[in-house]
Amino acid sequence: MPGWGSAIVCLRIALVANILLAVAKLFAGLVGNSRALVADAINSLLDVVSSTVAWIGHRISLRPPDETHPYGHGNADVLAALFIGLIIFGTGIYVAEGAWSAIRGEPLGRPTLLPVIVAIGVIIAKAVLYRYTERVARTTRSPAVQASAADHKSDVLATSGALVGVAAAWAGWPLLDPLAAVWVAALIVYHAVRILYDNVHILMSGQPAPARLSLIKNTLVEIPEIKGLHHTHARTLGSRIIVYAEILVRGDLSVSSGHELAKRARQAVLDRHPEVMDVVVHVEPMEPSRAGTAEMRKTE
Repeated sequence: MPGWGSAIVCLRIALVANILLAVAKLFAGLVGNSRALVADAINSLLDVVSSTVAWIGHRISLRPPDETHPYGHGNADVLAALFIGLIIFGTGIYVAEGAWSAIRGEPLGRPTLLPVIVAIGVIIAKAVLYRYTERVARTTRSPAVQASAADHKSDVLATSGALVGVAAAWAGWPLLDPLAAVWVAALIVYHAVRILYDNVHILMSGQPAPARLSLIKNTLVEIPEIKGLHHTHARTLGSRIIVYAEILVRGDLSVSSGHELAKRARQAVLDRHPEVMDVVVHVEPMEPSRAGTAEMRKTE
């Protein structure tokens, strides 16, 4: 049975929460005459689809490697996150179009107090969900969970904007309600673009963050026999990393010693960096020409 900190449980909670919050916002928006809260409810209904896709994608990503996928199925998480981003982007455009139509001339009614009360409750619930999901995302490094955490954060901002508009409209400025819906739409689109950009980077085998790669390089040069690194880089695969390291050693090192050193270097990285799934180590002699172009040298 997975614990509360697992990605699967986190995504299940997000799915159930999004369903309940979407129903609450839609009911309050329709009954309480708030276009901003109806727009936010549409956003949450799309979150239900997003949470379902994220859960399916993460389940597929957990499948072990096989003959046709020797590095596993980690990119299923990324594909799920990309699909989520596209859904969120389309939602933002739809919400913006409806709000703009209201501003241009559809009759604007004054909302009741109900949407204000529901919006406050939704903000509190989403803030709690964001904190919980962000903690799980840091532990699991799942792109789908990271996208879900970003979605909760975006919802807090979106519903906060809706709350301001609804409260102002309830107080006597009805135009601010559809203007708040435009604010919600803008946040939704911005959030979608961030998700799409981050996950396209992963799908294109982009390199991990420089700080993380630097830690991996430091692990390699801490081994006494390794004199430096040359052309060391990495690529992402879902939530995992594959490292390609070219280590520089003494020129008189035997082939068998070099082979054993490469095995030790690989294991050292795997032991200290759980996000790394594989390390390919290439041994090169420490010649003067390579010493001058080494990207990282040990100070002795």
